[in-house]
Order: sequence, then structure tokens, then C-alpha cells
Amino acid sequence: MSDIVMFTGTYVDGKTLYRSAGPYRIATEARNLGFECQIIAYLQGFSKEQVQTIVDKFINIDTKIVCFSTTLWSGPWVNEVSEKVINIIKYVRHSYPKIEIIFGGTSTASYINNYDGDVYFTGYGEHYFIPYLIALRDKTEPPAPTRVKDKKRIYDWKETTDTFSFTTSQIIYNESDLINYGDSIPIEVARGCIFKCKFCNYPLTGKKKLDHLKEIEVLREELIRNYEQWRVTDYIFSDDTFNDSTYKLELLNDLFQTLPFKLRFSSYLRHDLIYRFPEQINLLKEMGIKGAVFGIETFHNQAAKLIGKGMDTDKAKEFMYSLKDTWGDDVTMSTGIITGIPYEDYASYQRTMDFMADPNCPFESFVVNALGLERPDVYSLHYYSTFQLEAEKYGFSWPDPKKSVNWVSSIGPVKNYSEAQEVAKQMTQICLNTGRIYFGGFSDMSLKNIAKYTKHKTIENWMAVPRKERVKNIGPDVRSAHVMLVQDYFSKLMNL
Repeated sequence: MSDIVMFTGTYVDGKTLYRSAGPYRIATEARNLGFECQIIAYLQGFSKEQVQTIVDKFINIDTKIVCFSTTLWSGPWVNEVSEKVINIIKYVRHSYPKIEIIFGGTSTASYINNYDGDVYFTGYGEHYFIPYLIALRDKTEPPAPTRVKDKKRIYDWKETTDTFSFTTSQIIYNESDLINYGDSIPIEVARGCIFKCKFCNYPLTGKKKLDHLKEIEVLREELIRNYEQWRVTDYIFSDDTFNDSTYKLELLNDLFQTLPFKLRFSSYLRHDLIYRFPEQINLLKEMGIKGAVFGIETFHNQAAKLIGKGMDTDKAKEFMYSLKDTWGDDVTMSTGIITGIPYEDYASYQRTMDFMADPNCPFESFVVNALGLERPDVYSLHYYSTFQLEAEKYGFSWPDPKKSVNWVSSIGPVKNYSEAQEVAKQMTQICLNTGRIYFGGFSDMSLKNIAKYTKHKTIENWMAVPRKERVKNIGPDVRSAHVMLVQDYFSKLMNL
């Protein structure tokens, strides 16, 4: 049995099962304070009976907290986890009413209304969760919440180093985390973003370069420990803009070249920065980049300038072709596309779909989402984008008070959230038809972990299959591998 049981379930880009960094970051702090903490990954993959078996094994009268990590809870797959979360809460409330139900993670603010929790930590959880755990351990009064609604205590993150310093923090995995030897895993290199795109409501936007960058020796220790204990050499870097500074890349490259293994990674990159600082092209390759994820969002010039992506979109396309020629097949590239940005018309969307379908397209995959804007006066929100704070200026409104995500645009040409979703659906279908959805960017690192459950055995063999052949089988291959991954993980949980 455990003092803290934390359930988590995440898909990378809504496609492939993966572990997010957040729960393990919090578990590290809890374990350092003397709590026994068990993380249950892949919640959405378990059957109802398996979930109950897990609950019976790890939760009892001595359990103090049951947590749910909402990191990357978005898209249709959330329905796969929602019923399980509700059932776990009902069981705990009935059987162990003294246990606290806690939610945390990047999407917490959007789910305060959805679940019967006691405490909600929005944003980066350590700043309030650490003193909260100390109070629990020492049986003292916990810190006062920043707000209370319907008896739910809400702790809204604020930038401070009073209780926690990210730059000296690590994720320390233990045996109960069931890391497989040679898996790829997430790691935090830095937090925050030097940019402030108008649709983005993440915390720590607009930071200065090198702010919130993990200390080099701290990162070195973390990387070497993961290699020595788990033979981990491949990572997803949790960094909002990995290439925000050439000096930062040089600093990290100096570290990577001293490691006793060749590191490989996927990360978010800004294409305009690589264009401006072309020395980054070879530097990133030398560092070990395998998956590049760009946030281009739109190939419509007026829409791009509006949101803060100033590079000419035709020039951006040309540069992506050039970058692909330079990096070749050693580096896969993916980009995000957002539908519903003001000024982008349907002709532009059609050009983007033609670009997606082009056999010579430089991107292995696209991640397409409709513009997400919740009404800013909804109490569950805490961090706001410019589009939300200045909605009237940018033509947005929410006429239905019961549907806080259903925005309407007076600028258009896409007039509302439903139309944006329909365009996103059409684009995603193009990606499915052409095979530009599973491989590329972050996905390669997550597919690496399930390749052994397929006939291909390795990610390299899988990617070597010609695209036309891969398109026919990739969906069934991934779904089958997910099932086997979850069943293998469940068996290991039962043997702890």
C-alpha cells in the first residue's frame, strides 16, 4: 500500500501512449519528504476490472492522497479516462472518506468543474504542493488556498522560488515506476518560453533567455543516473522553445559530448530562430536531435503575423524543404496547425491540405487542432492568453454561457469553434490518408517504446517500411502494440 497513489494517462499528440514528466517530478518531491508514492501510468488503457484490481492493491485506510495528473488531457481520448476517474473517486469516497482527492497538471484549471476533487493545483505544482505535503507529514495546517469554489480548494501557481527552485530539481525514478530498460522518457531541460503568442495561455511566457534553465551539473547527474540505472539514451525534452538561444544550445552540447553515451532527443523548435541563426542547424544535429517539432500553426501570412509568427509563410515553407534536405531522414519533422485563427480563409486551408498531401512534403507529420479559447470569466481559468484577455479587440465572444469553449469570431472567415473543428477534422483525415500523422517529432520517441510489441521490433525497422505500405498498417499496429504495452505494465504492477 502507498501513502500517495497518482493516476496518469497521456498520449503524445493524441496518438501514442507515453509517460508525462509531471507526475514523476511531483513523486520525486513526495518521496524526498518520506512518502511512499505509487504512480499508475496508462490509466486510459485499463479495463474497468483492471482499474478496480489496481485500486484494491494500492489504496487502503492508510493511504493519504489519491492524485490525478491532467497533463496533456485534451482531445477525444479524454473520454477514455473520464469514466475511470469518476469511478475511482466514487469508490474512494465510499470506502475511505478521509483520503484527499487531488488534481494537478497542465490542464487542471479546465477540469475543476468536471470532477469531485478536494484540492486542485494549477500550473507548476511544486510551489504549493511541497508545503502542502510538509504540512500533511508534520500534521500542521496546510497553506491557505488561493481561492475556494464549491468547497474545492484551488492553489493557483505563481512564479516564486520561495518554496521550490526548478533549476536545481531532478526527476528521480525508482523501481516501482517500472521504467523499461532502453525506454525513451521525458526530461525537463528548461521551463517557460521567450515568446508570447496570442493564443497561448501557458505560464512563464515572455521570459528572458536562459531563465529557468536547469543547472548543467544537475542535468548531467540526472542523465547519467538514468543511463546507469535504466540504459536510457533517448528523451523527449520538456522545453517550450528548446532553441531560444544559441548560447544555451552550445552550453548543452558541451555537456552532451561528455556523456558516456550518444544522446538522442525530440524537442520543440522555432523555425524562425533557426532561419535567423543558421549555425543552429548543424549544432542541433551534433547534439543528437532526432525529432523536431515546430509550432508554425498557419501558412496564412496575415493570420501568422496576428498570433506572433512573423516569418513570411512562403519563406517558411521553402526553409522547411531546405532544412529537410540538410538533416535528411536522420531527423523527422512535425508541425502544429491551428484552425480558426482570424483572417485565414478556406482557400488557405485548402493550400495547406494540398501541402500535407504532397509526397515531397518535408514534414513527416502534422498535429491539427481547432483554436481553443475558453471564456475568460469562467472561474476555473487562471492563466489567460491575449486572445482571451482582449477578446473584443480580436473579434471573439462566447454567446452561449453554458458552453465556455464555443467561441464565435466576428472577423472570420471561420465564424465559430464548430467550423474550426470541422476544418481540423478534414486536415487530420488528409494526414491519416497520407500517413503524415504517426511518425515525426515527439511521436518517434514514444513509438520507440512500443516498437518491440510489433513485428518490426525496433523503431528503425518500423520507419524503414515504405510510407504507402505503412499507411495501411500503422493504425492497427499502434493499437495492438498499445494493448500489449498496457497488459505488460499491468502484470508488472501486480507483481510489485
